[in-house]
Amino acid sequence: MTKRGILEGSHPSRQLLLAGLSFVGSWIFFQLLAMFTGIFIYHLSLTELVNSLSEIDRPEIVSFLKYVQAVSSAGMFIFAAMLTAWFIDGDWKSFLGLRNKPGWLISFYAVLFIIIIFPFTNFLSYLNSNLHLPGFMEGVENFFRNQETQMNTVMEKFLRPSGPWSLLVNLLVIAVIPAIGEELTFRGVVQKVLIRWFRNPHTAIFVTAIFFSALHFQFLSFLPRFFLGMVLGYMFYWSKSIWLTILVHFVNNAMAVVYYNFYYGGFTDDSVEKAGTPGNDIYLTFIGIAVGGVFLYQIYKYRKERKTSTDLQTGILE
Repeated sequence: MTKRGILEGSHPSRQLLLAGLSFVGSWIFFQLLAMFTGIFIYHLSLTELVNSLSEIDRPEIVSFLKYVQAVSSAGMFIFAAMLTAWFIDGDWKSFLGLRNKPGWLISFYAVLFIIIIFPFTNFLSYLNSNLHLPGFMEGVENFFRNQETQMNTVMEKFLRPSGPWSLLVNLLVIAVIPAIGEELTFRGVVQKVLIRWFRNPHTAIFVTAIFFSALHFQFLSFLPRFFLGMVLGYMFYWSKSIWLTILVHFVNNAMAVVYYNFYYGGFTDDSVEKAGTPGNDIYLTFIGIAVGGVFLYQIYKYRKERKTSTDLQTGILE
């Protein structure tokens, strides 16, 4: 007898509400857990905990913040996504797309796509930085820009080389955990529930990409993150494998971690970050779109070939 989830068959709005409550509750619990265990691990006082952001130059504070980031992200995204999927579907692994493993060729195309498309994402970042909200929302824009500045300061401290293990730690905190957690959450749970609700995968992918970008609370990188969300959404929809989008998400974040490790270490300049923008080899943007489109089409073809194979096996023909 197949085990059913408690909310299996419930309206998608109830499933999304459960997801929201799971994510918020998990974030609060694991954030508090990380902070109170972190002060013992890194020998900090409560005063130092409160003033951690203003003392970001201290190595032990940076290590503490990385620890908090890792634990809270794992709890908010990985644990909460699995818990939500378990409530929605008795076979929560299948629901999340964990049982479907992509072939090496489609994985190769997906990785090549995210690499070749980076000048276009640079171009989107350039456009984003030059966008402004209407005048009556100037206060809101200034708030987000100040938040972005503070976050960039923290990320600079995170990514600046500080020892032989710093790169590996940064890859874990900024690439591995977010890739797994955010894909389980946004593609594995939110997108699938929205597809059931809207009965239109394209609308669901679009809305999920908006959530994915907006919930990072980074105004100046909304467009490139929205684009990434759309790409990952279609890759998951076509492949039915969360492992593919986890891989692509990881490669995207890992490239940034490695680049900034060398940049802040003084081994390279900002030419990579600007490549594809006006005045900085903008032709790379168009090359990336053209070549990346070919790789993306190969992933789309994989979906059609897989569907045809399944239909032949089951005797279902359209």
